[in-house]
Amino acid sequence: PRCLVVDDEPLIRNLAVRSLSQHGIKCDSTGDGHEASTMLAERHYDCALIDLQVPGKNGHALCVQALNLEHSPVVAVITGLAIPQIEEDLHRRGIQKIFHKIKRPCLTIYLMKNR
Repeated sequence: PRCLVVDDEPLIRNLAVRSLSQHGIKCDSTGDGHEASTMLAERHYDCALIDLQVPGKNGHALCVQALNLEHSPVVAVITGLAIPQIEEDLHRRGIQKIFHKIKRPCLTIYLMKNR
């Protein structure tokens, strides 16, 4: 399987790629919405993990593009946003999973290590 990971935060993008790769999933990744759009158009992906806030083409538009492909990938969203209207729209369009980012990952990691 091949997955497209789209997130403008390198730490999160690289963590997702590393985690998926450990499960035998080949990954392409980018932090730019326009580049992601081109990648979706040029290559078949079995899944896509898309951040809603990326420079260039926004993540919502990327999700819609991915879902409208002839062989659409399974699409999951990762976001720091919590906007019910957007989440409802994405669910109606076929997005089954929305992952919410931890707002302060460094603090969370520190607290987990030092509990």
